[in-house]
Amino acid sequence: MSVLFISEKYIKDNSYIDNNVEDKLITPLIILAQDKHILPIIGTSLWNDLISQITASSVSTDYQDLLNNYLQKATLWWTLAEAVLPLSYKFTNKNVMQKSSDNSQPASMPDLIKLKDQFTQNAEYYCERVTRHLRANPDKFPLYLQITGNSLETIRPEGTAYNTGMYLGKPRDPNKKIPFSELYQGKNGLCAEDI
Repeated sequence: MSVLFISEKYIKDNSYIDNNVEDKLITPLIILAQDKHILPIIGTSLWNDLISQITASSVSTDYQDLLNNYLQKATLWWTLAEAVLPLSYKFTNKNVMQKSSDNSQPASMPDLIKLKDQFTQNAEYYCERVTRHLRANPDKFPLYLQITGNSLETIRPEGTAYNTGMYLGKPRDPNKKIPFSELYQGKNGLCAEDI
């Protein structure tokens, strides 16, 4: 059984998810949010120590503060971001169906994407607060930057919570249409041949 930083009730009490949503639909999303987004922010060493303390029911004051004021909020918003699409559809043995009711209609895909983007922005904000709190208190969280083990499975903490795409620049002549396959290749692209 996975250790959860937040409960299904916490999500329902602190978000837009109605109380009538089944817990069994939310639990895997919490696990996914923690594994996919929270673990890379705090790293394997701090993660393992935190999980051990939660499992032993002996969470230190500093870790409790980290959980209550930082990790739970980040986990909440990542769970919501991960929940937008799965909670919009119902998987049955015959088909995948979009949910609807007599009194409402399902949101459009562009609206769902906007909602997911907003939840992701909120989650990144709270993860950035986690990172800054951990960096500001190295004496309270010595395992944050301590890398234990030299395995490919060891995850080092990310330096920031924000992710952006890569800017590759614009072609020299914006009026000249260049196929994507040639855009960044040889003399047709941005790369100068004399480099």
